[in-house]
Amino acid sequence: MRTARKGERMSELKVDPAEIHTSGVEVGEIAARTRSAFGDSDTAIASAQSGWVGRSAGALASLAADWQEATALYPKNLVEHGEKFIEAAEKYVQSDELGAASVRKAAQDIGTRSRN
Repeated sequence: MRTARKGERMSELKVDPAEIHTSGVEVGEIAARTRSAFGDSDTAIASAQSGWVGRSAGALASLAADWQEATALYPKNLVEHGEKFIEAAEKYVQSDELGAASVRKAAQDIGTRSRN
């Protein structure tokens, strides 16, 4: 992120918290579909292991274990990513509300001072 130099004006950051929230929900839905698809592939790989013998059976079992570890991790990471989107959306809303409250208070203070 670039910072403004003295005398230079930066464009305002525009964020739509609803869109960020929706994106987070969608990432969570993708995680659920991914978990299901990976579960199906884990089952298919486990079924394919029967009948293999010797070193090839050991190699397949090792690859299957690595695959199952990865297929458990990827959906979990997607869920966490989606949750962070939702959390970011909530923080943007809170920040906007706090900023708006500060502006309202400052306006009230200015109005009170001008009447005195």
